[in-house]
Amino acid sequence: MDWPDGRGDPGPALAGGSSKKLQGIVERVQADRFLVDSSWVVPASGALFTGKARQVGRIKTGYWAEVDGKWREGGIFRADRIKTDEDYPGHTFQGQLKSQGLQEADKIGKGKQAYTHPEVVAYVSNIGMSVVPEWAKSQFKFQFGVIRDPTLNAFALPDGSIFVHTGLLARVENDSQLAAILGHEATHVTQRHGARGYKKQLTTFLPAMIGAEIVGTAVGDDKNSFVKAATALGLNLTLSAAVNGYGRSQEDQADRVGMRYMVEAGYDPTPAPRVWDIFNETYGDQSKVENFFYGNHSTNAARKKNQQEEIRRHYSDPAALKITRPVNEEGYQKAMLPLTRDNSMLDFEAKRYPLAKAGFERVLRHLPEDPASLTYLGRIARLSSDQPGRFPEAEERFRKAIQSDPRYPDAHRELGRLLASQKKRSEAKAQLKQYLDLAPVDAPDRRDVRAELAKL
Repeated sequence: MDWPDGRGDPGPALAGGSSKKLQGIVERVQADRFLVDSSWVVPASGALFTGKARQVGRIKTGYWAEVDGKWREGGIFRADRIKTDEDYPGHTFQGQLKSQGLQEADKIGKGKQAYTHPEVVAYVSNIGMSVVPEWAKSQFKFQFGVIRDPTLNAFALPDGSIFVHTGLLARVENDSQLAAILGHEATHVTQRHGARGYKKQLTTFLPAMIGAEIVGTAVGDDKNSFVKAATALGLNLTLSAAVNGYGRSQEDQADRVGMRYMVEAGYDPTPAPRVWDIFNETYGDQSKVENFFYGNHSTNAARKKNQQEEIRRHYSDPAALKITRPVNEEGYQKAMLPLTRDNSMLDFEAKRYPLAKAGFERVLRHLPEDPASLTYLGRIARLSSDQPGRFPEAEERFRKAIQSDPRYPDAHRELGRLLASQKKRSEAKAQLKQYLDLAPVDAPDRRDVRAELAKL
């Protein structure tokens, strides 16, 4: 989206008359202005140009720019000093990092934790490609993948490979929120955050990660299988991006630029700040390694406030917005139903029962007779020792699952176990036998069920 008169132009918060500094990759150039760090920059009268270009007309897309100046009404950054260069800090590392990123992305895509449901992956990829700016598509081979992991995480590699965990996709509520997340990740690629921060990562984060693994220190959640798998495969770029992120200033820049990407793609930015509430509801406002955007980042509360201010100052004028992709909560959640169910099973296995329950309940709002969700909700009810009515609720769930699909074996197994615990041996035996008749011959718990049956 162009902002020819500067109205509604996004950028860091207005700061009265104080001097500010912007820096980043130049993304667009118009007759008298250029776009950097999501903001249109206009030289002030008598502005000092240093470096490669000595006037706006000689600045090219892809140049590195550092500008000092002040904000004016409407969001335009009036620059007193403009320094440009053909090369950005760390550019000598970019080729190496792109090659390594591509190799690591290939390993992730072929790994056991790659989530390959075709419709889900296509849905994520379509939204991801929609927020990638056109100029960047010729410079990077963007690809989007999904990782089977219940933590709330997403990360980008320098080659343009972007991955989202099932845990995050299962809790995002609509297309606009996902567009904000993927826009944020795309910014890490387009702004070359990997190369720009490479030296710091080498001297701080990676040695700490390696040391933590050597001494057995838990990196975030000690059951985070993705972190363990990435460590075992030696995916250093992946660990750096997924665990530590790119540092506070670059993460904050990705929030700003990523929001511009989603707005220019036609998404409504209004739901975006709600993402930070989702994080707080899940983890609280703390820095944990399993949370995306974390590490050295601003807190969730601060980032939510920053995004709300961005919207209020720069995207609140309906006349300046061209929303061609309205908020689509119903469509998004329906598209994610297989993933939401699968991720809730992962939450259940990790004993994150409240999160698992919320996920299965979301599935049932769209598929009220889904036997797997009903069965798992019954199991969660049975495990809820603080609820006096847990056994009747569990039994009701199991029986409804069987009524929905009599050939779903797990519902028979769980109902049989519940009845056995209540000394209802005859019906318990019938249900356990039914499970053995329906379950695959290589079901891992067949031996256990036979042993339970023998005790009855």
